Amino acid sequence: MNESPIIILCGTTASGKSALALEISKRINSVIVNCDSMQIYKNIQILTAQPTENDLLLNKHELYNYVNPEENYSVARWIQDVLPIIKDYRGKGITPIIVGGTGFFINTLIYGLSTIPVIPKEFLLEIDKEIKKIGVEKIYNQLKLIDPTIKFSINDYKRILRSYSVLKYTDKPFSYWNDKKDIYFPITDFKVMYLDVSREQTYYNCNVRFDQMLKRGVIDEIESLMHIDENNTIVQAHGFKTIRNYIKGDITYNDMSEEVKKITRNYVKRQISWFKNKLKNYHKIQNINDFNNIFKD
Repeated sequence: MNESPIIILCGTTASGKSALALEISKRINSVIVNCDSMQIYKNIQILTAQPTENDLLLNKHELYNYVNPEENYSVARWIQDVLPIIKDYRGKGITPIIVGGTGFFINTLIYGLSTIPVIPKEFLLEIDKEIKKIGVEKIYNQLKLIDPTIKFSINDYKRILRSYSVLKYTDKPFSYWNDKKDIYFPITDFKVMYLDVSREQTYYNCNVRFDQMLKRGVIDEIESLMHIDENNTIVQAHGFKTIRNYIKGDITYNDMSEEVKKITRNYVKRQISWFKNKLKNYHKIQNINDFNNIFKD
């Protein structure tokens, strides 16, 4: 029996991916699998626009609302979680529909993840001290000399720390590990579809969606997470910090609303740019009819 394809339905936030995924699920035997780095978290369903209770009744959903807010999540963890799910459902003749807008997750699933060894936290702390002692400029110049392919600037301390720690821990430059990846599926197994919605429509959707979030109780949702540390990944969810500032009394209700909408629209701009420049071998679709025409081929 031939295994089902792996459908990737991607696009910007508020483009209508989740609704289209449900439409697709009515036509094929499928499971909807999350590929959004924030929709994995518990207790933040409203702000991250996770599937509603009704959506969950319409079709099976996986990897939504299952990680504790205090945990820091990564693409490596997502790959670890998603691979057995995809393999299990495909083995049963069920088509996985991978839905989301986190481009790095999508790229990693299709093209693989670097096999770079895990660097202990204690080692990173020592390297951090070493860089600060020797000086960022000297370390940066050393990295450029050893690995001329690096493209980040001297101001990007996080990537300098990462690259230098990899060099010291493995005795090989970061680029060496970038070229060594675990590949999970043949490229021909994927059908990648980009939901192509106009920028203007998406901006409108962002504004309307946040108004709906306010009515559904997103402020109460964030209020229950005020204890979350600033360094936790969940704090990066769009609007989290702004709503928290409103709860603390640092910003007015109207300013909070407008700022969250602006933050979300700016994120859409970055997503459009990423998909335009990084996504390869995909079909543009605008509705279920476009999907039907592609999927029957």
